[in-house]
Amino acid sequence: MAVERLLLLSGAIGAGKTSVACALMNRYAFRKVGSSDYLKSLIPPDELKEGDELRLQLQELGDRLDEQTDYLWIVDPVAISTIQKQASVTRWLIDAVRKERQVEHFRQQFGASVRHVHFTAPDALLRARYTGRGISYDQAVDHPNEVNARQLGKIADVLIDTSVLDPHTIANRIVLDLEA
Repeated sequence: MAVERLLLLSGAIGAGKTSVACALMNRYAFRKVGSSDYLKSLIPPDELKEGDELRLQLQELGDRLDEQTDYLWIVDPVAISTIQKQASVTRWLIDAVRKERQVEHFRQQFGASVRHVHFTAPDALLRARYTGRGISYDQAVDHPNEVNARQLGKIADVLIDTSVLDPHTIANRIVLDLEA
């Protein structure tokens, strides 16, 4: 596996992970390692839910896999398998690491190619960005995954406040930092 760079993005709900990931993919040829398709493949088709219920179903399955695999399932089979299937791609990202142990496993597997970027923003802005997503903001921030994700800034390589920069500027900053 010739991985030049593997970006791990973390931060609170509404911090801008998906927007920055899109900018990185569109402007800088990063590819996303996604876990949703893998998780969906483990659920019988007639049991798959929709919308917010599907999101919760996938989150609960991911949590069970975290416990069963010591958080390794997102690295192998998901990330390694995805990267091996597209050997010509050298820039990858995961737009939502949620647990410190996940980050540790990625660092062990991919070494110096890993860069962990954590996004922050004031709570009032996060709340405003979150409006209309189905479940209440207060309920979402109380979920253990969200509590863990908000604490990942302490182990990140880079911290970025998304309240002062737009996603394209943040993507540019990340890439410049990678090339320095």
